[in-house]
Amino acid sequence: MQPKIGFLFFFVIFNIFTSSILLSQNKENDNFYDAVQAVKNKDYKQAIILFQKEADDFQFEAQYNLALLLKSGKGKPKNYSSALFWSRIAQLGGIDKAEELADEINSKITEDEVKPILDKIEKKILNRINTGDFEVIPLIAKFYSELIEEKDFENAYIWYSIASALDIPETSELRDEMENKIESENLLKVQSKSNEMFNDLLKKVK
Repeated sequence: MQPKIGFLFFFVIFNIFTSSILLSQNKENDNFYDAVQAVKNKDYKQAIILFQKEADDFQFEAQYNLALLLKSGKGKPKNYSSALFWSRIAQLGGIDKAEELADEINSKITEDEVKPILDKIEKKILNRINTGDFEVIPLIAKFYSELIEEKDFENAYIWYSIASALDIPETSELRDEMENKIESENLLKVQSKSNEMFNDLLKKVK
């Protein structure tokens, strides 16, 4: 007996969806592994709970997977606002698929609705930095130089300067790229601010 067309359609759609789920580079991440297994078992509610924990801890693959579930309405009703929020952070974290997902969501909502989501992303990353997680500093620099509509190269320079001073890989060249975009009469002022912010950050983690 031939399978029904409806079943075949569901089977194909399900496999397309599950194939979009990213696997973690961290093989010892039990929460992430369990979340992926939950997706495979179609227990999307549990997958969201587990991915959410990892997403809050800035695990970029989890952020993308959470965004994918929220955009698709799996485990929870569709939520484009939260899906865009997590996919954009994952994009800043270097997940290529996240940018495509975010752009697709972006096309479904208005510019006025996007702005508070971007503001929320900025606040989320800055709060994370203020807790002492300096590894996410390049994300806020990239946010200012690439993600927002009116690029803020001065703030991007400040954060790349701080990242470079902390010896975070691949940030020195980006700092110098931003320097070339700053008006010469503003450069010393911006450098002074970067030193001030650098010292303030170090005080917070002592």
